[in-house]
Amino acid sequence: MPDAREKFRSVTEIDSPVEVIGPLEPELLAAFNIAAAMVRAAQTVVMATSSNLTHGGWSSDEGGRRRSQISLVTMAEESIHREHPFRTAVLRVFNPLARASEPAARFGEPSAHSAALAVADQVQREIWMGAAPLQGLNPERLDTALIGQHFERVCLSVAQNDWPDFTAMRVAIQLEAAKASIGPKPRLELDEGSQSVWLDDKLVASELPQEQYYLLKAVASGLGAQVSGGELADGPVGYAGKKWKRDVIDRMPPTIKSLIVATPGAGGGYSLRLPPVPRKKTLNP
Repeated sequence: MPDAREKFRSVTEIDSPVEVIGPLEPELLAAFNIAAAMVRAAQTVVMATSSNLTHGGWSSDEGGRRRSQISLVTMAEESIHREHPFRTAVLRVFNPLARASEPAARFGEPSAHSAALAVADQVQREIWMGAAPLQGLNPERLDTALIGQHFERVCLSVAQNDWPDFTAMRVAIQLEAAKASIGPKPRLELDEGSQSVWLDDKLVASELPQEQYYLLKAVASGLGAQVSGGELADGPVGYAGKKWKRDVIDRMPPTIKSLIVATPGAGGGYSLRLPPVPRKKTLNP
């Protein structure tokens, strides 16, 4: 039979965030997911063991509460253990995360993401200090059944620590990842050297005449707002008084011309209009 561990899929391999956040670049998404997952696992252990102590869970098992708490702690520990080889995801984006981190929200580490890994490590150590104190330094993987067999010791071991505010840590991770993100790639890209234009990663024009390239660049810089003829006239020498619609836009290649909207009259100008985002082709089942 194949090892069950072979079927494990790290959260770093999931292409969607495990917590609420906007779009992230793949490497930042992997780091965000493992940090969020480690905070969740650590919080689960602390809450379950604290609840068990509060209700005297090992003296009885009313309603299966003790079994439930043992199961939660065991699954959280296994999650921390299985994700350990994938922690390099945070190291790959160490610099942008450190730059984006807030000094008051690093929890003693270079970033909140690094703090999430550290707190998961500490939680795991406390679990095994309670479950197998004489084997805690054993490099071999211990049987997680020991957690249930010595659950009262596990709870006491975890309780002796002053744990951080897990909710604050989760928020810090979200904000940190969002600030480190460079944002989605722009649909329209211009290259000054070759005066080329890419739309949705496709080359749609190259070696545009200077006037056409200048107009498109000015309009694209407006981020959807209108650029007036007067503003365009402030460009290179000789552009003052130019008839932009007749002399420039109407002479553009159709693919470029379709990107510019000319609004005539007083208060008019020129603005950018991108086509709808092309749909990704899908195969019929």
